[in-house]
Amino acid sequence: MNDTSGNAGSGELENLCKNLQDRARNNRINARIYSAGVIGLFFGACYIVVSADMIVGKTLGIASLVAAKEREQLEERLTLPQKFGFHGVALGRRDDTVFAVGDDGYILAADSGSNLREWESLRSNTDDDFHGIAVSDGGAIVIAVGRRGLVRRSVDRGETWTDPDVLMARDVNGVALSGNGRTAILVGDDGLVRRSVDRGGTWTDLSIVGTEEGGPNNVNAIALSRYGKTAVLVGDDGLVQRSVDWGETWTDLSIVGTEEGMPKDVNAVALSRNGKVAILVGDDGFAGYFTDDGATWKSCATNGGDDLNGVVLNGDGKTAVAAGDDGLVLVFDVQEEGGCRGVRGRNVETRHRLHALVLDEASNEVIVVGRKRTVVRSDVSLSGAKTVTVEQVRERLTEEERRAKEERRAKEAEKARAEALTDFAWQLYLHSMALRVGIIVILMFWVGHLAGLIRYHLRLATYYDALGDAIVSIGKKEELLPSGSPDRFSYLERAIDALSPDDVGFSNATVKHKDLLALFRRAAKGMVKDS
Repeated sequence: MNDTSGNAGSGELENLCKNLQDRARNNRINARIYSAGVIGLFFGACYIVVSADMIVGKTLGIASLVAAKEREQLEERLTLPQKFGFHGVALGRRDDTVFAVGDDGYILAADSGSNLREWESLRSNTDDDFHGIAVSDGGAIVIAVGRRGLVRRSVDRGETWTDPDVLMARDVNGVALSGNGRTAILVGDDGLVRRSVDRGGTWTDLSIVGTEEGGPNNVNAIALSRYGKTAVLVGDDGLVQRSVDWGETWTDLSIVGTEEGMPKDVNAVALSRNGKVAILVGDDGFAGYFTDDGATWKSCATNGGDDLNGVVLNGDGKTAVAAGDDGLVLVFDVQEEGGCRGVRGRNVETRHRLHALVLDEASNEVIVVGRKRTVVRSDVSLSGAKTVTVEQVRERLTEEERRAKEERRAKEAEKARAEALTDFAWQLYLHSMALRVGIIVILMFWVGHLAGLIRYHLRLATYYDALGDAIVSIGKKEELLPSGSPDRFSYLERAIDALSPDDVGFSNATVKHKDLLALFRRAAKGMVKDS
């Protein structure tokens, strides 16, 4: 019985000793891991301290490059004034470049297949407002007109512009080009009419002469047929005149006043390809059209109201689109017999005044421009109108201007780099020193923290080893711990408690040395008793 109890007691002691050995081994492994962490932190901190200048320098350099790139992009873009208004738009029948003109001398160009948010600003060398623009079918010849006799002409798709010697003091309100661009007619205030037959190089005066009742009316717009030599001009007080020889002679088709008062001002006109159908729009929602020689007028019911400022007519003369105030766009189904039918209208996504529009025959869409940087694109049915606001435009430069600007930028950049060198050096020094000090402080903190952990785990492992050795030694002394003694395991519990650390903090662990010595003295005398 006693042998069996002794064997069982010995097995329990062996398991306890093995458990203590496992704990000691795990604590040594933890100590090695923390030691490796300290070494890694040390070498990492050394690398950062040594490379601080390079790291900070690259960071500041990248930030400087990004800022410089942003400044360069801003320099290449022009911000249109918030009150900027488009006054004219044109598109060549066989070209995909949309040209538009407006306030402050802006001539803009965009790809007709784009969303019309990205425009290029073409150098016009003037700050005067433009009122109208025309382009040949191929897009090579472009003529823009505006205030105080302003005329600009390009024969290379808007790359360069010249100022023809027209010598006019009156405002020019509109211009039209033949399909091949050879013939151009411009119109303006006080009956101004001038024609060019050399792509806008020189101009002949064909102005309207005043009547006995007064001076000639202002001419607001003109249209030329694509085939033949038909031209129709319109203006204030119902002025309408038609020519079949491109302005050599004119037939008066002016609208007669009504009993209610003077006839409406006519603001825009459009012709079919062959010039046989003309549609006119004007103030207070006026719209009408005539065919052939203009002997017969037919009205288009628009229910009055908003002024209509621009109009386009498709090639066969059967569908017209007009634009006016408060974002109003109207579609007319023009019939040679029976007047306009199926008039449809809507206010697109803007309440700004719309000034002009052009028909993109390739996509059967209209492009409308107006005040407050407004551009509208829609199919002819007006079912998919989309309105955009053009806020910034890119600046198009000639090759010579581009080289001059690059040279100027290079000099300015060199000067800026020289001025910023001192500031950059100080920034680099301060940032690198701050980085070094910060890394050293962090390293000291973590090294101190990990050193305490290493010390703790090594001592704890030592205590576990000592505890195991003490238990083995004491357990083999039958005279000290007889196998049948009821105090055998009570004594072991006291020995474990005496050999264990007081706490598991990061400070030096302590053991109850006095309690341990007293316990062994009592065991040696065989005086173990319950407290």
